[in-house]
Amino acid sequence: MAMIYSSGSGDDLPEHARPDGYLAPLIATPTEWVTVLGKPVQDSFDWAISSYLTTPEARAHALQEYTGSQAAIGSAGISTYYPEKRTVFEEGLRDEEEHAEFFVQRRTHHGLAEPTLEFTPSFLWYFDAIPRNDGSWYYLDDAGRDHELVRTRRADTELRIEIAALPLRRYLAVRSRLLVVHHDRITRLDQVPDPEIDAVDRSDVRHFAFHS
Repeated sequence: MAMIYSSGSGDDLPEHARPDGYLAPLIATPTEWVTVLGKPVQDSFDWAISSYLTTPEARAHALQEYTGSQAAIGSAGISTYYPEKRTVFEEGLRDEEEHAEFFVQRRTHHGLAEPTLEFTPSFLWYFDAIPRNDGSWYYLDDAGRDHELVRTRRADTELRIEIAALPLRRYLAVRSRLLVVHHDRITRLDQVPDPEIDAVDRSDVRHFAFHS
């Protein structure tokens, strides 16, 4: 697929601002590593990567919008529903309305303690995964050989949590789940494109909107 422009064009943009280079490595059948969580190290909101699980039956729902709204997963708490004033404990593992299941998050504890990286337990249990001190995880095969499962890539400007693609795909197949990955990206330019850009790249595996 390629970007379909209903207004403007990406031809006159600087290379780093065009979407094609960013989209090229985002494929449905990866074989190396998959970034499931990413953020700038500094207090910046120019980009972020997050992910959750859904069922094959909910694929169309996940692709309806290019923005994420899985607010009910990753945080437990008590909610009160009116007018009946019914109190419910929300466990944070599912968002039934969005057909979403918790997969991974990094909690920062308001900056008062070391961040905590959390996966849905079945992912780690399936591989009998073993943690390392650097935040990575590995597992042993039947012959006792090490296999990398999760790695944390830190740089001066960013943090990325990546999972080895083939074990991840094996886990998803066994559970009959799809991994939905959200990519948010803002590129700042000195001048707003004229005419304004409005484009979309949509298929049965992704929905990406590009606009100025």
